[in-house]
Amino acid sequence: GKVNGERKLINLQDVIDNFCTLRRQLIQEKQATITVDCSTTIMSYDVPIVQIISNLLDNALKYAQPGRPLQ
Repeated sequence: GKVNGERKLINLQDVIDNFCTLRRQLIQEKQATITVDCSTTIMSYDVPIVQIISNLLDNALKYAQPGRPLQ
């Protein structure tokens, strides 16, 4: 689909930190640990990047094996 808006600098650490804040309860329920040290900044559209990273992390949490801590 068509992406609206302007490309801008996106700090990937901020995207991941925001995901962790929003999904804190699920992360705790799954006994997951998300640790990232990412100082990468990219030039892109923010909505698709946030969606991609959120989908990847959500799927990792959703499909984690029960009883096995996710790191």
